[in-house]
Amino acid sequence: TILLQVAGLNILIDPTLADFAGPYGRLGAPRRVPAPLMAAQLPPIDVLLISHNHYDHLCDATIAQLMTSGQTPRIFVPLGLKAWFDTRGISNVVEMDWWDRVDLGSDLRLHFTPSQHWSRRTPFDTNASLWGGFALEWHRTRSKL
Repeated sequence: TILLQVAGLNILIDPTLADFAGPYGRLGAPRRVPAPLMAAQLPPIDVLLISHNHYDHLCDATIAQLMTSGQTPRIFVPLGLKAWFDTRGISNVVEMDWWDRVDLGSDLRLHFTPSQHWSRRTPFDTNASLWGGFALEWHRTRSKL
């Protein structure tokens, strides 16, 4: 989980704040270090980035807590993951293919890049959705004196 504050935006990346990474609550890998905070303690999140469909990067409990706490971020996910959010009634989700880019503001651009990895939540959906990394390109504007 990374909280990045850049260009006046709060960007949350692969949030996992639950006690276990896995399906059905306690079925999965237990957290070895307590989460540093609860989802409700986060500042207003403008952008949520999900890199791929593993339980330790796309945490159902954390996403539910974010939405319950009133967060309304723009959400960017790899191709094939929007349906996961749709089934939970979460809107404002944009799917990205490798090399897609989106302007997040006048001086911040988001790129979705390939990575050597894979995607799976169950034994039956291996690589059914894309995976990748995010690059943020920030062109800081300077005021003239």
